[in-house]
Amino acid sequence: MSTTPLAEIVKEYLKKFPSISSKKLSETIMHDIPDISNTTEHIRSMIRYYRGSNGLKNKLKLSEDTYIPKINIPESDEESYEPFVLPEDSYPIIAGADFHIPYHNQDAVEIFLERAVSMSAKTILIGGDLMDNYQVSRYIKIQERDR
Repeated sequence: MSTTPLAEIVKEYLKKFPSISSKKLSETIMHDIPDISNTTEHIRSMIRYYRGSNGLKNKLKLSEDTYIPKINIPESDEESYEPFVLPEDSYPIIAGADFHIPYHNQDAVEIFLERAVSMSAKTILIGGDLMDNYQVSRYIKIQERDR
């Protein structure tokens, strides 16, 4: 693949955002450079090329132009612990996840709460993303297009 202005843009974005998905990176480039005359899929293919992930037939030989995504996993501070066990009087339990308040679906939350009441749940477990903190996220934001 020859070096074109688009290739240089892709390489720049790969250096700047090494950990995000090829799809999200291609959408970000399209968003940041609206007059670009390529499709998201074309840009995504070029990102895959420079990451060396276009399949064996089209694999780029590893060189300075290869941008393998970096996964930054911090060292563990794990300590021994006793697992938490709910007391017997905690049952029945209802679990929910990914409400993403204030971007939640009102009907879904109401159905969840109605179900908790109807089964006389003594414990409600929220498995993650109760609130959506999009504005303070460290990840790339493409406002309005993501919602």
